[in-house]
Amino acid sequence: MSTRTCRGRCDRQIVPSRHTPAPGQARHLSRDLCSGCYDYARRHGTLDDHRRIHRPLAETIEDWEFLASQGVDRDEAARQLGIAPVTLRQAIQRWNRRHDLTHTSELEGAAA
Repeated sequence: MSTRTCRGRCDRQIVPSRHTPAPGQARHLSRDLCSGCYDYARRHGTLDDHRRIHRPLAETIEDWEFLASQGVDRDEAARQLGIAPVTLRQAIQRWNRRHDLTHTSELEGAAA
């Protein structure tokens, strides 16, 4: 089982939420925060100060479409979004599959 360090105020080791934490560990909630630090940040309005670990697919595609419309190629778009080029390519493919876009879509063709 992998552990990480909470990026909040406590610096405790956090474990995936599906595992039971050992003594001195905490359960991971989101944004590399344990549940206590997540609740604290949410209550104090500082949650946005902690980066997301995962980007929602729709948000990634929306950002990609905007960048592609500006003439930005896929590799540069990935860099600007803070993700690997392969991650952006996989997100585009996942979006196309979910929306049954079996033909070459404008989304993929913008900077293939």
